[in-house]
Amino acid sequence: NVSMAVWKWAVKCLCKANHIISVSNHTAKDIRQILNINPERITIVPNAVEPRFHQLSLTEIADFRQQYHISPDKICLLNVGSNQPRKNFITVLKVLEALKAKGLPIYLFRTGPDFSSEIKTFIQTHNLSDCITNFGRPDNNTLTKIYNAADILVSPSLYEGFGMTLLEAMACGTPVITSNVTSLPEVAGDAGIIINPTDVEAIVEAVLRLQNHTEFRKSLID
Repeated sequence: NVSMAVWKWAVKCLCKANHIISVSNHTAKDIRQILNINPERITIVPNAVEPRFHQLSLTEIADFRQQYHISPDKICLLNVGSNQPRKNFITVLKVLEALKAKGLPIYLFRTGPDFSSEIKTFIQTHNLSDCITNFGRPDNNTLTKIYNAADILVSPSLYEGFGMTLLEAMACGTPVITSNVTSLPEVAGDAGIIINPTDVEAIVEAVLRLQNHTEFRKSLID
């Protein structure tokens, strides 16, 4: 397919390049090991977040949540990504289900393509339809509002070369729960909660910690 053809072309160019810029140490390691490229030909320059991702006023956030009927007491999780298996979105749904079973006022914002048939089946089977809004692919202005309106970004990816959504959420003042694998600990540093991406209970506990400990939440945002 087209995606594979572009990937092969990019790999060919990497091998012939005089020098390579890598967005993370993890990606640089992959380049060295998979393509057998000398480390001296690689420089690591992490991604930066765009200025459009910034904290909005409390009034703007309240207005956006009201527009989607999300009351102030709701715990609003956010996941930004695709349906690719490596994004591990099914774990986000399991976390949502577990929190709902505990009687918490939980909700999920999600941006990305339409849900796959497998995800739709899971949502219907576990009665989660009433606590999820999928925004599809929103424009830049709306995406910034979504980041701000959410209480927590949950990003349990199994593989990321960088993980831009972590920086975008942080720039909007939204705490992050993410994976302890590939580049994600490198990107989150000590400013996020880092967990096993398949440990549903650990993610649930992280959500509860953020909601119950104001000072801890504030420290991550700071």
